[in-house]
Amino acid sequence: QDASSAASEGVPFSVPGLERALQSYLASEESALAPFDMKTVPVDVEPVASQDEAFPGDDMLAPSGQPVVSMRDVYAEQIAAVPELDGLGSLFKSSKPVNLTESETEYVVKVIKHIFASHVVFHFNVTLTLNDQIMENVTVELNGGEQEIDGDDIVTVAAEQIVYDKPVDLYVAVPLDPKIVPQEFG
Repeated sequence: QDASSAASEGVPFSVPGLERALQSYLASEESALAPFDMKTVPVDVEPVASQDEAFPGDDMLAPSGQPVVSMRDVYAEQIAAVPELDGLGSLFKSSKPVNLTESETEYVVKVIKHIFASHVVFHFNVTLTLNDQIMENVTVELNGGEQEIDGDDIVTVAAEQIVYDKPVDLYVAVPLDPKIVPQEFG
């Protein structure tokens, strides 16, 4: 079973397990002889998150009995509406938002990582907290790792302007390349 069919079926792979399996495969002589086997990746068997740990809308019902739209669906719709990110395919998984700044700073930044078959999209939500300031021509640049990723392969979606108390979304899409070992971005 390939990654794209697994993504569309929503198979809950363990991401750390996938990383370990890929690293082991790439380090072995087997990589030259046979394709990577997804069956070697452990299935994620974490217990179901409690109600307060789940994303709002995940497997919840509205008072009318209709399902509430999941955050995965909301993110997929948001990303699909960005022309620069058109063509990434189906969203496999999204992380929970992580605060990158303190809430008392001049601007608040949260990041959400979205996993697609061929890219990781870093989704930055920026809110300016000073009412007498305006941020213009805002971009996000990722640094990190010893390996260089061709800048032509990275897609950046900037913001022309950020004003007080109006959250703005910025994106950086980085290609998934099996020749690139996992690395941290700062």
